[in-house]
Amino acid sequence: MEQVYRFITLSRIMLMLLLITCTGCVSTSINDSIAALKNEARATTVNKEVLMSIQALRATTNIETTIESNQTQYNFNYTLYGIALRYDDRIAIAKLLLKKNNTIVINIAPAKGDNKLQQLSLSMARAKSLRQYIARFSKGVTIRFAPQLTADTLHLVVGA
Repeated sequence: MEQVYRFITLSRIMLMLLLITCTGCVSTSINDSIAALKNEARATTVNKEVLMSIQALRATTNIETTIESNQTQYNFNYTLYGIALRYDDRIAIAKLLLKKNNTIVINIAPAKGDNKLQQLSLSMARAKSLRQYIARFSKGVTIRFAPQLTADTLHLVVGA
């Protein structure tokens, strides 16, 4: 009887040790996983902040640049995978179309995409959307595809 009692006590001790060691491993693994997820979330947040900074810098480059006395250039940027320009950019283009009686040429850069077909499709959709928007203000605008420009940009030349 005493041996059975020792066996039961010994098996309880072994079971408790097994539970303690396994629970420690699992909790450590869970803590490591949670820490990895937090680091991944921080990295994503940092990338979004960097993206916002880059977009803010691009927006500040929309400053008028005079090349010659009769030619003025403007640069605008599309959002990633966006078909239409931002609202403030469309208003700026409308103001240029209404106040200038000169020849206007708009060069559209290729779009960023996962493959060539997606890039071409998005570029064509942007040109169509821009043509529809500009048709309200002026019929004498030339829209060209310009593969040499930086991706997702639009280059407008007044007096070309």
